[in-house]
Amino acid sequence: MSKPSVARPWGDSAPRAERHPIDLSARLGSAVRRLRDQQGVSQEELADRAQLDRTFISMLERGKRRATLESAQAIAAALGLSFSELVREFEPSPDEPGA
Repeated sequence: MSKPSVARPWGDSAPRAERHPIDLSARLGSAVRRLRDQQGVSQEELADRAQLDRTFISMLERGKRRATLESAQAIAAALGLSFSELVREFEPSPDEPGA
């Protein structure tokens, strides 16, 4: 007997961008880049402070990698922010679709 399917509004075969109208990882990457630039910090320096690899920071900022909660916390601390302050920098506004 087959397992009943779970109804998903985006369907299982849709590309990732279509399944998730708001990509929080991309938002995080953009926020990290903006905050890093505002502070005049290089990717290498931020990676050093956060004890992460510079290529991870680069890929995160370009939306090619996803952060774990632990790496996001380390990045927040390296930028002198609390985790919740970092989240406020990239959370969607209430009027955006899917918010």
